[in-house]
Amino acid sequence: MSYKLLVKYNFIVIPSLMILSLIALIKSPYFTSEISPYVVLDFLITIPLIYFLLIRRRNINRITVVSIFVLGLVTASIFLPTNEQQIVAAVKNYFLPFLELGILLYVTNKARLIYNNFRKLGNSIDFHEAIIHSCKTILPSRVASFLGTEITVLHYAFFKWKFKKLKENEYSYTKEGSYNGVFLGLFLILIIETFVLHVLIVKISLVLAWVLTILSMYTLLQLFAVWKSLYACPVRIDRAQKTIKLRFGFTGNITLKIEDIESIVIHSSDFPEKNNVKYLSFLGAIPGHNIIVNLKESIPFEKIYGIKEETKSLAILIDDKESFKGVVESLKV
Repeated sequence: MSYKLLVKYNFIVIPSLMILSLIALIKSPYFTSEISPYVVLDFLITIPLIYFLLIRRRNINRITVVSIFVLGLVTASIFLPTNEQQIVAAVKNYFLPFLELGILLYVTNKARLIYNNFRKLGNSIDFHEAIIHSCKTILPSRVASFLGTEITVLHYAFFKWKFKKLKENEYSYTKEGSYNGVFLGLFLILIIETFVLHVLIVKISLVLAWVLTILSMYTLLQLFAVWKSLYACPVRIDRAQKTIKLRFGFTGNITLKIEDIESIVIHSSDFPEKNNVKYLSFLGAIPGHNIIVNLKESIPFEKIYGIKEETKSLAILIDDKESFKGVVESLKV
């Protein structure tokens, strides 16, 4: 059984053993300056090449070779003595920026192709879903979710300015509740906090003050992107497939089958302190809710950065809640 597992996952086992062997060599008394360049070449060329040969007949995207290359580069940077990192430094300074740009262009282009293909097939998919799908063909799931979310932030913050009108069976969720007020409050708090903290911390450390200021500004950019995405990602009912796609911008996503829904309840009052109701919005109960979707059994849903949660009752906001409830109940018959 163990032999079968080794054969099945040899594309992981063999490169891992090679990396560990090189680390052991670096730490051993046999490591010298003469063999240092060859060790670096093993990290950057030999191991990625072996990995490529092991996956070439498997259903694994070949661009994952880039991940092995980056892993080798990072490992060499950590374990090689500082005075033996000339080749590593040259790769970081002259090759890595072009590699990063190439990956970004590849992911963005693939996301565009996926998006267009889905549109041609009549399926509904937004930019965030397309970019996550694209990233997952290259990177591990969690890394792909993180990278895809960051790319989506830039897309909505800088490039997405036109929003289509709602189609039939699409529902907005930006008028009911207090989403706009909450986001406006968060914007003001961040702006004031950033200014005050910068003035106070700059007296202690100029570098720290600017680091915190840049982080606060990026958080502000993220919130701005999320707020814009609320208008671009409506809730959608697919009558043909008998499914509902519930959204909270690009930070909350769940697709439900009509048959899995126990009931749709119009409800806007507060819940008891102990309850099992989850919010699709990362803001939780702050903006309020007006509908509870009760499910027959617990179903997982996804939040920002691919964070998974599970619930049997979901609290959401729908502007035209009566119409939404009526359509869902008509499809249950």
